[in-house]
Amino acid sequence: MSHLVRRTERLALVAIAGLACSYPIEPAAFERYEPLSVYSVWYTEVQSCAAVEGPPLGEMEFWRVPGARQVTVRDTSFTAYFEAPNTIVVAGFYTTSRPAVTHELLHAILLDDPYHESPLWQTCMSPSASL
Repeated sequence: MSHLVRRTERLALVAIAGLACSYPIEPAAFERYEPLSVYSVWYTEVQSCAAVEGPPLGEMEFWRVPGARQVTVRDTSFTAYFEAPNTIVVAGFYTTSRPAVTHELLHAILLDDPYHESPLWQTCMSPSASL
């Protein structure tokens, strides 16, 4: 493993650990994982719906907390969380959840949009959306 890769992973862990002031899960509980093969299908569908090409899936970092049902960030619990510019953290229980993962992928395409202000949230993530 190259020095640059180890440094990048350490920086990502520091960024993840810094997401919350009162983090209930030790950063050591995080593990980086390769996006599941179905993520590329979901990502293509989200990009198509949004009519926006996001960053390459291979440039995103995926982290999970094995066995967890939530990730707490800044005193708020989430099933998954996007941290700009390219980090997605998923509670382990939801790594195969299409709604949880595609939601975070849309954040990546929109370059964050934490308050869901874009009309694409309604178009692509509403229950009536084709995704």
